[in-house]
Formats: sequence, structure tokens, C-alpha cells
Amino acid sequence: MKQDLLSGVLSEPDNVNPYDVMQADDIDRLLPRLDRKTQGFIRKEFLEESPKNWYLEQFSTSIYYRRKAKAAEQFVHCLDL
Repeated sequence: MKQDLLSGVLSEPDNVNPYDVMQADDIDRLLPRLDRKTQGFIRKEFLEESPKNWYLEQFSTSIYYRRKAKAAEQFVHCLDL
């Protein structure tokens, strides 16, 4: 599992605000609320160490971006903001 979800965004790890990074238990609590396709997509895209273009073996680039948008939408919906 990646150290934190913002690893590619933050240049200085000392400047991490604890409210900016979701904890692993928060993610584990939210994932079961998503459908299986979305769970798998989020795990592969954001939580696991995957090759850069891992999705090309499974589907086209356009479907990848549709699924990524759907996964983000479902995940945010589960946050109950």
C-alpha cells in the first residue's frame, strides 16, 4: 500500500497536514461501500504499486478515464461530505 495518498503531490513530507491525508482505516471503512468494480479500480490505481499503464491490458484508455471518474464520484459520495 502506498505510504500516503498525496505522495505525488507533496514535495516536502514535513509539511503534511494530518487532515489532508486519509488514514488507512478510513479507506478500509469506505471501500466495502463501493461496488466490486470500483473497489478493484481504486485498489489498482491508488493503493497498490502498479505499472504506469496497467489498465491497457484490461480496457481502452477512454474506458479507463470513465471508470476513474466513476470511481472518484462514488468514493466522494461515500465520504458523506
